[in-house]
Amino acid sequence: MHESYADKIRRKINEKFLEAEINQLPFVIIRSGDFYKQNQKDLNLPPNPNHQMHNLCRIMCSLITDEDEVLDHPPSYQGTTLTIKYKIPR
Repeated sequence: MHESYADKIRRKINEKFLEAEINQLPFVIIRSGDFYKQNQKDLNLPPNPNHQMHNLCRIMCSLITDEDEVLDHPPSYQGTTLTIKYKIPR
């Protein structure tokens, strides 16, 4: 079965949460542009982040809870500067 880009992104973010929980970290900070660059090869993402940045930012925002904090964002909340501090454990 083919895994969509959105599913790949969601899986990778959840792996970051799990790793942080295992290491007993109190939070994880994800910056969309950095996340994209760091995971581009592993997730087989297109070289131009504009193709999947919308999906990445949408997924990042969908994971926000009342205990999380948006540290930085473009006006649309969709761009390489979107930065979210997620509280661990989830």
